[in-house]
Amino acid sequence: MARPGRLERLRKKRVLLERYGNRCWWCGELFTDDDPPTIEHVVPQAQGGTWRIKNLRLTHSHCNQSRGNNYPFEGEI
Repeated sequence: MARPGRLERLRKKRVLLERYGNRCWWCGELFTDDDPPTIEHVVPQAQGGTWRIKNLRLTHSHCNQSRGNNYPFEGEI
């Protein structure tokens, strides 16, 4: 599935905020105007992940970038 357009990504972000709250999925810290949420894929797109809501979470940009294309908790199992 191709990356959705800007308005669709904003809609998904609102749904995710309602569903999971205003905290980063990775670090648990609150989002701020200086550190807003970005959309994170639970299963990375490079590994076949989709843009479906069930595969998306909100994270800080730096938390998202530090993960790369790894599955959550990869190497900790």
